[in-house]
Amino acid sequence: MAKPYPYDLIPELGGRRPDLEPGTYVAEVEAMTPGSSKKGLYQISATYRVAEPTDVAGTPLWEYYTVGTNDDPDAEDPATWQNSSFARQWKRVLTKARVPVTKDVDTDCAAAVGRRLLVETFKEVEPAKDKLGNDNPYAGKIKNRVRETWAIGEKAAAGAPRPLTGSSVGPERSLVCPLCS
Repeated sequence: MAKPYPYDLIPELGGRRPDLEPGTYVAEVEAMTPGSSKKGLYQISATYRVAEPTDVAGTPLWEYYTVGTNDDPDAEDPATWQNSSFARQWKRVLTKARVPVTKDVDTDCAAAVGRRLLVETFKEVEPAKDKLGNDNPYAGKIKNRVRETWAIGEKAAAGAPRPLTGSSVGPERSLVCPLCS
């Protein structure tokens, strides 16, 4: 007997949904794990799932906070953490998700799981070469990335921007203040 399945609803390989428009969404931390990057640098991997709005709920977002450097691959030196933009982004996630910080990476990562925060997303096209200079098997694929985070209630979660209409909208869908023009 044939079994039908919803082919068109199945996300592309990797689970990324290119139909997630850039916008602000409520997301839940599904996983946060310390480990190593492909280059062997200390890294914290995070998986977020969009929780709201419901029409895109379940969409995964992956972020990698690489703290280690070539000079300090295991991020043992406090200065490595202090100078890392990825460490600052990770700290912001912990703060905005209201994680009770213990200053222990494993404990703080575990405490982040299940917490919700607002994420602003954007689309990024995979380059032809990865950061190591190797051919990228995902070249040209669109992936959803997290640009910014806020605590729940700190900003409205509007989802993807909706098309605007009216005289205040220019050709690039930008708003023009009627008092300023």
